[in-house]
Amino acid sequence: RAVGQTVNIGDSGYWYMTGFQIETGDIATDFEYRSYGDELARCQRYFYMHAGENGDPICNGMMSSSSVLQGMIQFPVRMRTTPTLVYTTSGSNPLFVYCAGSNDYCNDISAVHDSENCFVVEIDDGLSIGSAGDAAWSRIINATTTIGFNAEL
Repeated sequence: RAVGQTVNIGDSGYWYMTGFQIETGDIATDFEYRSYGDELARCQRYFYMHAGENGDPICNGMMSSSSVLQGMIQFPVRMRTTPTLVYTTSGSNPLFVYCAGSNDYCNDISAVHDSENCFVVEIDDGLSIGSAGDAAWSRIINATTTIGFNAEL
Protein backbone atom coordinates (compact mmCIF):
# COMPACT_ATOMS: atom_id res chain seq x y z
CA ARG A 1 0.00 0.00 0.00
CA ALA A 2 1.12 3.48 -0.76
CA VAL A 3 -1.48 5.94 0.45
CA GLY A 4 -1.43 9.24 -1.41
CA GLN A 5 0.84 7.95 -4.19
CA THR A 6 -0.06 8.44 -7.85
CA VAL A 7 2.18 5.81 -9.47
CA ASN A 8 0.33 3.38 -11.74
CA ILE A 9 2.38 0.18 -12.04
CA GLY A 10 0.40 -0.75 -15.16
CA ASP A 11 1.41 2.40 -17.10
CA SER A 12 4.64 1.04 -18.55
CA GLY A 13 3.20 -2.31 -19.62
CA TYR A 14 5.99 -4.09 -17.70
CA TRP A 15 5.86 -5.61 -14.27
CA TYR A 16 8.87 -7.53 -12.99
CA MET A 17 8.83 -10.11 -10.19
CA THR A 18 11.67 -12.31 -8.99
CA GLY A 19 12.27 -14.60 -6.08
CA PHE A 20 8.76 -15.95 -5.65
CA GLN A 21 7.37 -19.45 -5.75
CA ILE A 22 3.80 -20.55 -6.40
CA GLU A 23 2.51 -23.34 -4.17
CA THR A 24 -0.50 -25.62 -4.40
CA GLY A 25 -2.42 -26.26 -1.21
CA ASP A 26 -2.42 -24.46 2.12
CA ILE A 27 1.12 -25.20 3.36
CA ALA A 28 4.16 -23.32 2.06
CA THR A 29 7.38 -25.28 1.53
CA ASP A 30 10.94 -24.00 1.67
CA PHE A 31 11.96 -21.87 -1.31
CA GLU A 32 13.36 -24.01 -4.12
CA TYR A 33 16.45 -22.54 -5.76
CA ARG A 34 17.26 -23.78 -9.27
CA SER A 35 20.30 -22.89 -11.30
CA TYR A 36 20.02 -21.34 -14.75
CA GLY A 37 21.37 -24.57 -16.25
CA ASP A 38 18.72 -26.66 -14.48
CA GLU A 39 15.92 -24.37 -15.68
CA LEU A 40 17.28 -24.39 -19.24
CA ALA A 41 17.44 -28.20 -19.27
CA ARG A 42 13.85 -28.39 -18.00
CA CYS A 43 12.72 -26.07 -20.80
CA GLN A 44 14.69 -27.93 -23.47
CA ARG A 45 12.67 -31.07 -22.74
CA TYR A 46 9.80 -29.24 -24.51
CA PHE A 47 11.54 -27.12 -27.13
CA TYR A 48 15.13 -26.99 -28.36
CA MET A 49 16.33 -24.29 -30.75
CA HIS A 50 19.25 -25.94 -32.53
CA ALA A 51 20.23 -23.23 -35.01
CA GLY A 52 18.89 -19.73 -35.43
CA GLU A 53 21.75 -17.40 -36.28
CA ASN A 54 23.63 -16.83 -39.50
CA GLY A 55 26.61 -19.21 -39.47
CA ASP A 56 25.17 -21.64 -36.88
CA PRO A 57 26.22 -25.23 -37.57
CA ILE A 58 23.48 -27.73 -38.39
CA CYS A 59 25.24 -31.09 -38.43
CA ASN A 60 28.19 -33.19 -39.49
CA GLY A 61 27.41 -36.27 -41.49
CA MET A 62 27.98 -38.11 -44.71
CA MET A 63 26.68 -37.91 -48.21
CA SER A 64 24.25 -40.76 -48.92
CA SER A 65 24.51 -39.73 -52.60
CA SER A 66 25.92 -36.70 -54.41
CA SER A 67 22.67 -34.84 -53.70
CA VAL A 68 21.79 -35.80 -50.08
CA LEU A 69 23.61 -35.12 -46.79
CA GLN A 70 22.53 -37.23 -43.82
CA GLY A 71 23.61 -36.01 -40.41
CA MET A 72 22.73 -36.46 -36.75
CA ILE A 73 21.59 -33.73 -34.39
CA GLN A 74 22.04 -34.73 -30.75
CA PHE A 75 19.76 -32.98 -28.24
CA PRO A 76 21.33 -31.50 -25.09
CA VAL A 77 18.74 -33.30 -22.91
CA ARG A 78 16.27 -36.12 -23.50
CA MET A 79 13.08 -34.52 -24.78
CA ARG A 80 9.68 -35.19 -23.24
CA THR A 81 8.56 -37.17 -26.29
CA THR A 82 9.71 -37.57 -29.89
CA PRO A 83 9.71 -33.97 -31.16
CA THR A 84 8.75 -32.56 -34.52
CA LEU A 85 11.25 -30.70 -36.66
CA VAL A 86 10.45 -26.98 -36.87
CA TYR A 87 12.18 -25.41 -39.89
CA THR A 88 11.49 -21.83 -40.91
CA THR A 89 13.12 -19.65 -43.52
CA SER A 90 12.24 -16.70 -45.69
CA GLY A 91 15.32 -16.79 -47.85
CA SER A 92 16.48 -18.73 -50.87
CA ASN A 93 19.05 -21.50 -50.39
CA PRO A 94 19.69 -20.80 -46.68
CA LEU A 95 21.52 -24.08 -46.01
CA PHE A 96 25.22 -24.41 -46.83
CA VAL A 97 26.79 -27.86 -47.30
CA TYR A 98 30.55 -28.49 -47.59
CA CYS A 99 31.94 -31.78 -48.90
CA ALA A 100 35.13 -32.98 -50.61
CA GLY A 101 36.53 -29.49 -51.18
CA SER A 102 33.28 -28.16 -52.68
CA ASN A 103 30.23 -26.43 -51.34
CA ASP A 104 26.63 -26.05 -52.43
CA TYR A 105 23.44 -24.42 -51.16
CA CYS A 106 19.94 -25.79 -50.73
CA ASN A 107 16.51 -25.18 -49.20
CA ASP A 108 15.30 -28.42 -47.64
CA ILE A 109 15.89 -30.26 -44.38
CA SER A 110 13.76 -33.19 -43.24
CA ALA A 111 13.72 -35.92 -40.59
CA VAL A 112 14.86 -39.43 -41.51
CA HIS A 113 14.91 -40.98 -38.04
CA ASP A 114 13.70 -39.40 -34.82
CA SER A 115 13.70 -40.15 -31.11
CA GLU A 116 13.71 -38.31 -27.80
CA ASN A 117 17.53 -38.19 -27.89
CA CYS A 118 18.43 -37.22 -31.44
CA PHE A 119 17.30 -36.65 -35.00
CA VAL A 120 18.89 -37.91 -38.18
CA VAL A 121 18.18 -35.31 -40.82
CA GLU A 122 18.54 -35.15 -44.57
CA ILE A 123 19.61 -31.95 -46.24
CA ASP A 124 18.77 -32.07 -49.89
CA ASP A 125 17.30 -29.96 -52.63
CA GLY A 126 19.44 -30.07 -55.69
CA LEU A 127 22.83 -30.55 -54.04
CA SER A 128 25.53 -31.61 -56.42
CA ILE A 129 28.73 -32.25 -54.48
CA GLY A 130 30.84 -35.17 -53.37
CA SER A 131 29.96 -38.85 -53.58
CA ALA A 132 28.12 -41.34 -51.43
CA GLY A 133 30.17 -42.00 -48.28
CA ASP A 134 32.02 -38.67 -48.28
CA ALA A 135 32.10 -36.74 -45.00
CA ALA A 136 30.24 -33.43 -45.05
CA TRP A 137 29.04 -30.64 -42.77
CA SER A 138 26.37 -27.99 -42.95
CA ARG A 139 25.41 -24.60 -41.51
CA ILE A 140 22.83 -21.85 -41.85
CA ILE A 141 23.77 -18.89 -44.06
CA ASN A 142 20.62 -16.82 -43.65
CA ALA A 143 19.69 -14.76 -40.58
CA THR A 144 15.97 -15.58 -40.97
CA THR A 145 16.42 -19.36 -40.89
CA THR A 146 15.78 -21.43 -37.77
CA ILE A 147 15.91 -25.14 -37.00
CA GLY A 148 14.24 -26.27 -33.80
CA PHE A 149 12.53 -29.26 -32.24
CA ASN A 150 9.12 -29.14 -30.57
CA ALA A 151 7.89 -31.65 -27.97
CA GLU A 152 5.21 -29.46 -26.37
CA LEU A 153 2.24 -31.02 -24.62
